[in-house]
Amino acid sequence: MLSSNVISGADYLAIATYYANARIANVGSVDYLYDAVYKIVLSDNVYSTIDLINEFWTSYQINTDIYRSPTTYLSAVRAINNHVINRSGAAVTDLNDYLIEANVEIPMAWAELCKITGVLVCQGNISNLPSATYSAVDGLTVPRFADGTAIPAC
Repeated sequence: MLSSNVISGADYLAIATYYANARIANVGSVDYLYDAVYKIVLSDNVYSTIDLINEFWTSYQINTDIYRSPTTYLSAVRAINNHVINRSGAAVTDLNDYLIEANVEIPMAWAELCKITGVLVCQGNISNLPSATYSAVDGLTVPRFADGTAIPAC
């Protein structure tokens, strides 16, 4: 039984989903910025290319660094995960315990953010688990995080 001092599983899931969707959208938006640069490169008008290419390429590079980096998300991820671990009660010793107690499966993109903060989420607590793949490094055929490490079965 979870303590009344902790955020509900439904609210945790909503916040995790909002952040996961925002992360996916930010990473995906970089493709649109590249498409704009590519359109300028393909222009038949030499003056348009000369006038625009440097600014659009610079904008693409700056935004790529910002949007592809998860850094700006991590303090919020740590804060909510620390909250649920510290406020849930004695039955919860880690995030996986909380997810089980709250009967919540989180999106893969949120599990990725958790992993970056040092918190591994078990396969059974992720709603859209990727397909299992083989790795010659560890010799296992399991679902994997984006960096190639195995998602633990727990």
